[in-house]
Amino acid sequence: MDLNNRSRGKEDPAQTVSVWTADQYPIPSSIDRQWIQNASCEELLKVAASLKSATIVFQNQFNFGISVCIAKLNESLLFYYNASQTYVVDVKKKALLRMNTLCDPVVTHNQVLDLSDDGDRWEGDVRNDLPLGWGIVYDRDGRRKYEGFRISEDNEPYGCVYFSDIERIEYEGEIMRGMRMGRGIQYDRNGAVVYDGQWYHNRRATSNPMTEVLIDSSMRIFYNNVREMTISSDSFNDLSWDALDFHLMSALRVLNIGNNCFENVREVKLIGMSELESVVIGKKSFTKGKGSFLLKKCPVIRELQIGAESFSSFSLCCIEGNPSLTSFTVAYSSFTVSSLMVNDLRDLRTITIEAGGFEKSRHTAIESGGGSCA
Repeated sequence: MDLNNRSRGKEDPAQTVSVWTADQYPIPSSIDRQWIQNASCEELLKVAASLKSATIVFQNQFNFGISVCIAKLNESLLFYYNASQTYVVDVKKKALLRMNTLCDPVVTHNQVLDLSDDGDRWEGDVRNDLPLGWGIVYDRDGRRKYEGFRISEDNEPYGCVYFSDIERIEYEGEIMRGMRMGRGIQYDRNGAVVYDGQWYHNRRATSNPMTEVLIDSSMRIFYNNVREMTISSDSFNDLSWDALDFHLMSALRVLNIGNNCFENVREVKLIGMSELESVVIGKKSFTKGKGSFLLKKCPVIRELQIGAESFSSFSLCCIEGNPSLTSFTVAYSSFTVSSLMVNDLRDLRTITIEAGGFEKSRHTAIESGGGSCA
Protein backbone atom coordinates (compact mmCIF):
# COMPACT_ATOMS: atom_id res chain seq x y z
CA MET A 1 0.00 0.00 0.00
CA ASP A 2 1.22 3.46 -0.84
CA LEU A 3 0.63 5.48 2.29
CA ASN A 4 0.86 8.65 0.24
CA ASN A 5 -2.35 7.63 -1.50
CA ARG A 6 -4.20 6.69 1.65
CA SER A 7 -7.39 8.73 1.95
CA ARG A 8 -7.27 11.03 4.98
CA GLY A 9 -10.55 12.85 4.54
CA LYS A 10 -14.04 11.84 5.63
CA GLU A 11 -15.02 8.22 5.37
CA ASP A 12 -15.77 7.44 1.75
CA PRO A 13 -19.21 5.81 1.44
CA ALA A 14 -17.84 3.69 -1.39
CA GLN A 15 -15.14 2.30 0.90
CA THR A 16 -17.39 0.17 3.05
CA VAL A 17 -17.96 -3.54 3.53
CA SER A 18 -21.47 -4.89 3.44
CA VAL A 19 -22.63 -7.07 6.28
CA TRP A 20 -22.70 -10.81 5.81
CA THR A 21 -24.21 -14.06 6.92
CA ALA A 22 -23.81 -14.52 10.67
CA ASP A 23 -22.30 -17.99 10.37
CA GLN A 24 -20.19 -17.28 7.28
CA TYR A 25 -17.06 -16.57 9.33
CA PRO A 26 -17.25 -18.35 12.71
CA ILE A 27 -14.99 -16.95 15.43
CA PRO A 28 -11.91 -19.22 15.73
CA SER A 29 -11.26 -20.88 19.07
CA SER A 30 -7.86 -19.19 19.26
CA ILE A 31 -6.96 -15.87 17.65
CA ASP A 32 -3.18 -15.91 17.47
CA ARG A 33 -0.40 -14.60 15.27
CA GLN A 34 -0.59 -17.57 12.87
CA TRP A 35 -4.32 -17.15 12.31
CA ILE A 36 -3.84 -13.43 11.69
CA GLN A 37 -1.16 -14.14 9.09
CA ASN A 38 -3.27 -16.74 7.27
CA ALA A 39 -6.67 -15.03 7.32
CA SER A 40 -7.87 -12.93 4.42
CA CYS A 41 -8.61 -9.25 5.01
CA GLU A 42 -12.31 -10.00 4.63
CA GLU A 43 -12.16 -12.80 7.19
CA LEU A 44 -10.19 -10.61 9.61
CA LEU A 45 -12.79 -7.86 9.42
CA LYS A 46 -15.79 -10.10 9.71
CA VAL A 47 -14.47 -12.09 12.65
CA ALA A 48 -13.31 -8.92 14.44
CA ALA A 49 -16.66 -7.21 13.89
CA SER A 50 -18.46 -10.19 15.44
CA LEU A 51 -16.55 -9.90 18.73
CA LYS A 52 -18.16 -8.31 21.78
CA SER A 53 -15.18 -5.95 21.99
CA ALA A 54 -15.91 -4.43 18.58
CA THR A 55 -16.77 -0.78 18.03
CA ILE A 56 -18.36 -0.39 14.59
CA VAL A 57 -19.37 2.61 12.52
CA PHE A 58 -22.03 1.76 9.93
CA GLN A 59 -22.86 3.81 6.84
CA ASN A 60 -26.48 4.35 5.88
CA GLN A 61 -25.52 3.22 2.38
CA PHE A 62 -24.58 -0.06 0.73
CA ASN A 63 -26.63 -2.39 2.95
CA PHE A 64 -25.47 -0.57 6.10
CA GLY A 65 -21.87 -1.37 5.26
CA ILE A 66 -19.03 -1.11 7.78
CA SER A 67 -17.00 2.08 7.56
CA VAL A 68 -14.85 1.70 10.69
CA CYS A 69 -14.19 -1.20 13.04
CA ILE A 70 -11.92 -1.38 16.10
CA ALA A 71 -11.82 -4.65 18.04
CA LYS A 72 -9.66 -6.19 20.73
CA LEU A 73 -8.72 -9.65 19.44
CA ASN A 74 -7.08 -10.80 22.67
CA GLU A 75 -5.19 -9.31 25.61
CA SER A 76 -2.50 -7.91 23.33
CA LEU A 77 -3.76 -7.74 19.75
CA LEU A 78 -5.97 -5.00 18.34
CA PHE A 79 -7.72 -5.00 14.95
CA TYR A 80 -8.40 -1.77 13.06
CA TYR A 81 -10.30 -1.16 9.81
CA ASN A 82 -10.88 2.26 8.27
CA ALA A 83 -11.48 3.42 4.70
CA SER A 84 -10.78 -0.05 3.28
CA GLN A 85 -7.44 -0.33 5.10
CA THR A 86 -6.83 -3.23 7.49
CA TYR A 87 -4.34 -3.27 10.37
CA VAL A 88 -3.48 -5.54 13.29
CA VAL A 89 -1.20 -4.23 16.06
CA ASP A 90 0.35 -5.77 19.15
CA VAL A 91 -0.17 -3.21 21.92
CA LYS A 92 2.08 -4.95 24.45
CA LYS A 93 4.95 -5.42 22.01
CA LYS A 94 4.35 -2.02 20.37
CA ALA A 95 4.50 -3.66 16.95
CA LEU A 96 2.53 -3.49 13.70
CA LEU A 97 1.75 -7.10 12.73
CA ARG A 98 -0.28 -6.64 9.59
CA MET A 99 -1.14 -3.97 7.05
CA ASN A 100 -3.75 -5.14 4.55
CA THR A 101 -2.29 -8.35 3.07
CA LEU A 102 1.27 -7.60 4.21
CA CYS A 103 2.32 -9.43 7.39
CA ASP A 104 5.08 -8.00 9.58
CA PRO A 105 5.62 -4.99 7.31
CA VAL A 106 9.19 -3.75 7.28
CA VAL A 107 9.61 -0.47 9.14
CA THR A 108 12.67 1.45 10.23
CA HIS A 109 12.80 2.04 13.98
CA ASN A 110 14.00 5.06 15.93
CA GLN A 111 13.56 7.54 13.11
CA VAL A 112 12.88 11.27 13.45
CA LEU A 113 10.41 13.11 11.19
CA ASP A 114 9.22 16.71 11.26
CA LEU A 115 5.41 16.75 11.39
CA SER A 116 4.54 20.45 11.21
CA ASP A 117 5.85 23.95 10.81
CA ASP A 118 5.05 24.44 14.50
CA GLY A 119 7.89 22.14 15.45
CA ASP A 120 6.05 18.89 16.20
CA ARG A 121 8.17 15.84 15.48
CA TRP A 122 7.77 12.07 15.35
CA GLU A 123 10.30 9.71 16.86
CA GLY A 124 9.54 6.11 16.08
CA ASP A 125 8.73 3.64 13.31
CA VAL A 126 8.82 4.89 9.72
CA ARG A 127 8.02 3.40 6.30
CA ASN A 128 8.32 5.27 3.01
CA ASP A 129 9.24 8.46 4.90
CA LEU A 130 5.96 8.42 6.83
CA PRO A 131 5.11 7.32 10.36
CA LEU A 132 3.93 3.72 10.46
CA GLY A 133 3.94 1.90 13.75
CA TRP A 134 4.81 2.86 17.33
CA GLY A 135 6.43 6.10 18.37
CA ILE A 136 6.18 9.43 20.19
CA VAL A 137 4.98 12.85 19.03
CA TYR A 138 6.83 15.74 20.68
CA ASP A 139 5.95 19.41 20.54
CA ARG A 140 8.50 22.11 19.72
CA ASP A 141 9.49 22.35 23.39
CA GLY A 142 10.23 18.63 23.58
CA ARG A 143 7.12 17.73 25.58
CA ARG A 144 5.28 14.52 24.78
CA LYS A 145 1.94 15.08 23.08
CA TYR A 146 1.23 11.47 22.15
CA GLU A 147 2.75 8.01 22.45
CA GLY A 148 1.38 5.07 20.53
CA PHE A 149 0.66 3.90 17.02
CA ARG A 150 0.53 6.34 14.14
CA ILE A 151 -0.45 5.72 10.52
CA SER A 152 0.78 8.44 8.21
CA GLU A 153 -0.87 11.68 9.38
CA ASP A 154 -3.05 10.28 12.15
CA ASN A 155 -2.61 8.89 15.63
CA GLU A 156 -4.43 5.54 15.50
CA PRO A 157 -5.53 2.91 16.51
CA TYR A 158 -4.12 2.89 20.07
CA GLY A 159 -2.09 5.21 22.23
CA CYS A 160 -1.74 7.74 25.03
CA VAL A 161 -2.61 11.43 24.68
CA TYR A 162 -0.91 13.83 27.10
CA PHE A 163 -2.06 17.07 28.65
CA SER A 164 -0.64 19.92 26.59
CA ASP A 165 1.27 21.58 29.44
CA ILE A 166 2.33 18.62 31.57
CA GLU A 167 3.66 15.21 30.67
CA ARG A 168 0.80 13.33 32.24
CA ILE A 169 -1.56 11.06 30.38
CA GLU A 170 -5.01 12.51 29.71
CA TYR A 171 -6.34 9.55 27.70
CA GLU A 172 -5.18 6.01 26.98
CA GLY A 173 -7.01 3.64 24.70
CA GLU A 174 -8.38 3.07 21.24
CA ILE A 175 -8.24 5.91 18.74
CA MET A 176 -9.52 6.67 15.25
CA ARG A 177 -7.82 9.50 13.36
CA GLY A 178 -6.84 11.20 16.58
CA MET A 179 -10.30 10.88 18.15
CA ARG A 180 -11.27 8.74 21.12
CA MET A 181 -13.07 5.79 19.59
CA GLY A 182 -13.67 2.44 21.26
CA ARG A 183 -12.48 1.49 24.74
CA GLY A 184 -10.42 4.02 26.65
CA ILE A 185 -9.61 5.67 29.96
CA GLN A 186 -9.66 9.39 30.68
CA TYR A 187 -7.54 10.76 33.55
CA ASP A 188 -7.48 14.05 35.39
CA ARG A 189 -4.31 16.10 35.84
CA ASN A 190 -3.45 14.21 39.02
CA GLY A 191 -3.67 10.81 37.35
CA ALA A 192 -7.04 9.80 38.82
CA VAL A 193 -9.48 7.99 36.52
CA VAL A 194 -12.29 10.26 35.32
CA TYR A 195 -13.96 7.79 32.95
CA ASP A 196 -13.23 4.21 31.93
CA GLY A 197 -15.46 2.92 29.16
CA GLN A 198 -16.67 3.25 25.60
CA TRP A 199 -16.13 6.26 23.35
CA TYR A 200 -17.73 7.33 20.05
CA HIS A 201 -16.04 10.14 18.11
CA ASN A 202 -14.64 11.79 21.26
CA ARG A 203 -17.90 11.37 23.19
CA ARG A 204 -18.42 9.07 26.14
CA ALA A 205 -20.96 6.32 25.61
CA THR A 206 -22.87 7.67 28.61
CA SER A 207 -23.52 10.94 26.74
CA ASN A 208 -23.94 9.44 23.29
CA PRO A 209 -27.42 10.33 21.94
CA MET A 210 -27.31 7.78 19.13
CA THR A 211 -28.70 4.78 21.00
CA GLU A 212 -32.09 5.69 19.52
CA VAL A 213 -31.82 6.67 15.87
CA LEU A 214 -34.13 7.74 13.07
CA ILE A 215 -32.47 6.67 9.85
CA ASP A 216 -33.15 8.68 6.72
CA SER A 217 -31.13 10.16 3.87
CA SER A 218 -29.72 12.89 6.12
CA MET A 219 -27.98 10.53 8.57
CA ARG A 220 -24.50 9.52 7.46
CA ILE A 221 -23.45 7.08 10.16
CA PHE A 222 -24.57 5.20 13.24
CA TYR A 223 -22.90 2.81 15.68
CA ASN A 224 -23.31 -0.78 16.79
CA ASN A 225 -24.54 0.44 20.19
CA VAL A 226 -27.91 1.49 18.72
CA ARG A 227 -30.81 0.13 20.78
CA GLU A 228 -33.82 1.47 18.92
CA MET A 229 -33.79 1.98 15.16
CA THR A 230 -36.56 3.59 13.15
CA ILE A 231 -36.22 3.75 9.38
CA SER A 232 -38.22 6.51 7.72
CA SER A 233 -40.88 5.65 5.14
CA ASP A 234 -39.96 5.82 1.44
CA SER A 235 -36.29 5.09 2.15
CA PHE A 236 -33.50 3.06 0.56
CA ASN A 237 -35.24 1.97 -2.62
CA ASP A 238 -32.35 2.26 -5.07
CA LEU A 239 -30.64 -0.78 -6.54
CA SER A 240 -27.59 -0.56 -4.26
CA TRP A 241 -29.68 -2.06 -1.45
CA ASP A 242 -30.08 -5.81 -1.98
CA ALA A 243 -29.51 -7.52 1.40
CA LEU A 244 -29.86 -6.68 5.09
CA ASP A 245 -28.19 -8.56 7.95
CA PHE A 246 -28.64 -6.92 11.34
CA HIS A 247 -26.69 -9.38 13.50
CA LEU A 248 -23.75 -7.03 14.12
CA MET A 249 -26.10 -4.51 15.74
CA SER A 250 -25.82 -6.54 18.90
CA ALA A 251 -27.48 -3.97 21.22
CA LEU A 252 -30.57 -3.52 19.04
CA ARG A 253 -33.84 -3.99 20.95
CA VAL A 254 -36.46 -2.38 18.73
CA LEU A 255 -36.52 -2.27 14.92
CA ASN A 256 -39.21 -0.23 13.16
CA ILE A 257 -39.18 -0.01 9.37
CA GLY A 258 -41.59 2.42 7.71
CA ASN A 259 -43.76 2.09 4.62
CA ASN A 260 -42.37 1.72 1.10
CA CYS A 261 -38.81 0.86 2.09
CA PHE A 262 -36.09 -1.41 0.68
CA GLU A 263 -38.06 -2.40 -2.39
CA ASN A 264 -35.08 -4.15 -4.04
CA VAL A 265 -33.77 -6.00 -0.99
CA ARG A 266 -33.99 -9.74 -1.52
CA GLU A 267 -32.75 -11.00 1.83
CA VAL A 268 -33.41 -9.96 5.44
CA LYS A 269 -31.63 -11.64 8.32
CA LEU A 270 -32.22 -11.18 12.02
CA ILE A 271 -30.15 -13.98 13.49
CA GLY A 272 -28.62 -14.48 16.91
CA MET A 273 -29.58 -11.04 18.24
CA SER A 274 -29.62 -11.44 22.00
CA GLU A 275 -31.28 -8.08 22.83
CA LEU A 276 -33.91 -7.86 20.08
CA GLU A 277 -37.46 -7.56 21.48
CA SER A 278 -39.65 -6.14 18.74
CA VAL A 279 -39.72 -5.94 14.93
CA VAL A 280 -42.41 -3.91 13.16
CA ILE A 281 -42.36 -3.46 9.39
CA GLY A 282 -44.71 -1.12 7.54
CA LYS A 283 -46.73 -1.64 4.39
CA LYS A 284 -45.44 -2.10 0.85
CA SER A 285 -41.83 -2.66 1.92
CA PHE A 286 -39.51 -5.29 0.44
CA THR A 287 -41.74 -5.64 -2.62
CA LYS A 288 -39.45 -6.64 -5.51
CA GLY A 289 -36.93 -9.02 -3.99
CA LYS A 290 -37.39 -12.76 -4.43
CA GLY A 291 -35.43 -14.00 -1.44
CA SER A 292 -35.89 -14.89 2.19
CA PHE A 293 -36.85 -13.36 5.54
CA LEU A 294 -35.11 -15.07 8.46
CA LEU A 295 -35.81 -14.45 12.14
CA LYS A 296 -33.81 -17.01 14.08
CA LYS A 297 -32.22 -17.52 17.49
CA CYS A 298 -33.34 -14.23 19.02
CA PRO A 299 -34.06 -15.33 22.60
CA VAL A 300 -36.06 -12.34 23.91
CA ILE A 301 -38.04 -11.17 20.89
CA ARG A 302 -41.75 -10.97 21.72
CA GLU A 303 -43.37 -9.26 18.75
CA LEU A 304 -43.17 -9.50 14.96
CA GLN A 305 -45.54 -7.42 12.82
CA ILE A 306 -45.53 -7.28 9.03
CA GLY A 307 -47.52 -4.56 7.25
CA ALA A 308 -49.80 -5.00 4.26
CA GLU A 309 -48.36 -5.92 0.85
CA SER A 310 -44.82 -6.31 2.14
CA PHE A 311 -42.45 -9.10 1.08
CA SER A 312 -44.88 -9.77 -1.75
CA SER A 313 -42.31 -11.55 -3.93
CA PHE A 314 -40.24 -13.27 -1.23
CA SER A 315 -40.01 -17.03 -1.48
CA LEU A 316 -39.36 -17.93 2.18
CA CYS A 317 -40.37 -16.71 5.64
CA CYS A 318 -38.57 -18.66 8.36
CA ILE A 319 -39.17 -17.98 12.05
CA GLU A 320 -37.26 -20.41 14.20
CA GLY A 321 -35.74 -20.74 17.65
CA ASN A 322 -37.25 -17.60 19.20
CA PRO A 323 -38.58 -18.96 22.51
CA SER A 324 -40.05 -15.66 23.79
CA LEU A 325 -42.03 -14.75 20.66
CA THR A 326 -45.71 -14.51 21.59
CA SER A 327 -47.26 -12.72 18.61
CA PHE A 328 -46.71 -12.97 14.84
CA THR A 329 -48.96 -10.79 12.67
CA VAL A 330 -49.02 -10.61 8.87
CA ALA A 331 -51.30 -8.01 7.30
CA TYR A 332 -53.15 -8.57 4.03
CA SER A 333 -51.35 -9.61 0.85
CA SER A 334 -47.93 -9.97 2.45
CA PHE A 335 -45.60 -12.89 1.71
CA THR A 336 -48.04 -13.74 -1.07
CA VAL A 337 -45.91 -16.43 -2.74
CA SER A 338 -43.69 -17.27 0.22
CA SER A 339 -43.31 -20.58 1.98
CA LEU A 340 -43.81 -20.34 5.74
CA MET A 341 -41.74 -22.20 8.31
CA VAL A 342 -42.45 -21.61 12.00
CA ASN A 343 -40.62 -23.82 14.47
CA ASP A 344 -39.41 -24.04 18.06
CA LEU A 345 -41.38 -21.11 19.46
CA ARG A 346 -42.49 -22.35 22.85
CA ASP A 347 -44.27 -19.14 23.98
CA LEU A 348 -46.06 -18.39 20.71
CA ARG A 349 -49.71 -17.67 21.42
CA THR A 350 -51.08 -16.07 18.28
CA ILE A 351 -50.33 -16.16 14.56
CA THR A 352 -52.55 -13.75 12.64
CA ILE A 353 -52.46 -13.96 8.84
CA GLU A 354 -54.87 -11.69 7.00
CA ALA A 355 -56.39 -12.32 3.56
CA GLY A 356 -53.83 -12.82 0.82
CA GLY A 357 -51.00 -13.57 3.23
CA PHE A 358 -49.06 -16.62 2.04
CA GLU A 359 -51.90 -17.05 -0.47
CA LYS A 360 -49.77 -18.92 -3.02
CA SER A 361 -47.40 -20.58 -0.57
CA ARG A 362 -46.05 -23.91 -1.75
CA HIS A 363 -45.12 -25.08 1.72
CA THR A 364 -46.31 -24.22 5.22
CA ALA A 365 -44.97 -25.83 8.39
CA ILE A 366 -45.97 -24.65 11.88
CA GLU A 367 -44.52 -26.67 14.72
CA SER A 368 -44.06 -26.23 18.49
CA GLY A 369 -46.19 -23.12 18.51
CA GLY A 370 -48.59 -23.99 21.27
CA GLY A 371 -51.03 -21.29 20.15
CA SER A 372 -53.59 -20.42 17.52
CA CYS A 373 -53.45 -19.60 13.82
CA ALA A 374 -55.92 -16.98 12.60
